[in-house]
Amino acid sequence: MVIRRKREKYISFILYSYVEQYKKRNNIIDVIITTAHPIEEATAYRIAEFSSPETTGKKVQLTQLVNPAIIGGYTLRINNILIDASLSRQIDDLKQIL
Repeated sequence: MVIRRKREKYISFILYSYVEQYKKRNNIIDVIITTAHPIEEATAYRIAEFSSPETTGKKVQLTQLVNPAIIGGYTLRINNILIDASLSRQIDDLKQIL
């Protein structure tokens, strides 16, 4: 149907919309946690659950990233919300104060 109507260029948008609707209907929430060093999956899930009420009662689809530049702590992205508890951000904040 998409090809018959010559809308192939919209296929990525259609797919994205379908995936988003599926996640919404099934109470799935995307969470990306970035740490300076790899952590256990159970620890990452606990951080996600306790850091934001957004995850309460929802299935968490967790992605773990490692970025040594954050030095320590973590950053957590839940949908479009960013929680930055990284040591590098805290150091930057102190530099701005001083």
